[in-house]
Amino acid sequence: MPSYLEFFAGGGMVRAGLGGRWKCQFANDFDPLKVKVYADNWGDAEIVEDDIHKLEPEDLGRRVDLAWASFPCQDLSTAGNGLGIGQAAGANRTRSGTFWAFIDLMKGLKANGRLPRIVVLENVVGLLTINGGEEFKTVISSLDRLGMRAGAVVVDARHFVPQSRPRVFIIAVSKTSTLAQELVREQPHPSWHPDTLVKAVGRLLPQCREQWIWFNLGPAPELKKTLNKIVKGKPIGVEWHTPAETKRLVSMMSDAHKQKLAEAKGSGKRMVGTLSLRMRPSRGKTVQRCYGLE
Repeated sequence: MPSYLEFFAGGGMVRAGLGGRWKCQFANDFDPLKVKVYADNWGDAEIVEDDIHKLEPEDLGRRVDLAWASFPCQDLSTAGNGLGIGQAAGANRTRSGTFWAFIDLMKGLKANGRLPRIVVLENVVGLLTINGGEEFKTVISSLDRLGMRAGAVVVDARHFVPQSRPRVFIIAVSKTSTLAQELVREQPHPSWHPDTLVKAVGRLLPQCREQWIWFNLGPAPELKKTLNKIVKGKPIGVEWHTPAETKRLVSMMSDAHKQKLAEAKGSGKRMVGTLSLRMRPSRGKTVQRCYGLE
């Protein structure tokens, strides 16, 4: 059975996704509440509550097949401060800069012949564009120095549930490993490799571009259950917004989202959607905006 290490584990969603055909050997998070949730979900045998900077390769056990790190996104998100991951030797690392602590652990595993054959990094799509793509370039270059070649896919939750939540998954494999032909494409796929990713790859160092992998995920699944089908026509016990609150939310929308709302109202059909409140930079300030999600 293949085994893995899970860093920035949270409640253990990677463990849930990999399922019973993979064995978790070690999991880590520094937040006590998240560790408690992880233990409630999966037991406390593998989860270790500690700062990743304090971990040593010896803490991780024998060699595994996969190391997964969903490192913090706050400094990479479009709603964040744009600080990025910083420098590997920086004294004051950002929250997203805990990426370097993970890389240090991988270097330690490599030094004693225990580097996993697969490394997966997951984060917000802002990683592809922030600071002109330099953060993404740095991440891929760091994997290259570990002796790994990388590829990436952008997966949006809207393919599976009625919610839009795109995330970038970087998958790196040992340069000595052979990939099955059906896992690789010659060209990017529009569903999994959007223009932002293609442009980010174009900015990579030459050796990283030459070794880049366009992973083949096949056609995007068609979402069968939409909110229109799930939400009842006349729900009971629902407290509706007042007209004033509705007006306030609409006023926080961009022109593009107001246009979508107008088109929905003018369609004459029952339309169900969701709203998301997010902080966004505007004229030197951070303001709250309202986004409509399909």
